[in-house]
Amino acid sequence: MARKKLPPELIRIEQINIRLTAMEFENVTLLSKSAELSPANWIRKYLFSKRFPKAKMSPINIDTFNELNKIGVNLNQLAKLANSGRLEGDITFFLMKLNEHLTKIKMLLLDDSETNKG
Repeated sequence: MARKKLPPELIRIEQINIRLTAMEFENVTLLSKSAELSPANWIRKYLFSKRFPKAKMSPINIDTFNELNKIGVNLNQLAKLANSGRLEGDITFFLMKLNEHLTKIKMLLLDDSETNKG
């Protein structure tokens, strides 16, 4: 069965080429994979909606991601207390390091290709 023809106003004929750094390309590729879109479609959706397309995750990853998000909220609350002087000692460095690790773990969870290799 042949594919239905699109109306002329929906046919994409114009093209824009952009150059990205290696890091930018890696970020776009990671984000587009997590949303199960091609990089071009991910950029198009982001550009016209002004929001990142939702990442598609397995139920296990969603639960893990939500738990990590709760930990991140608690870390931010502790950082706020530390910055206001209500906590004794300087724990700011450790909070920043924990937050960096938390961000890395979240990005790994968003990359479903790693969990689907096994």
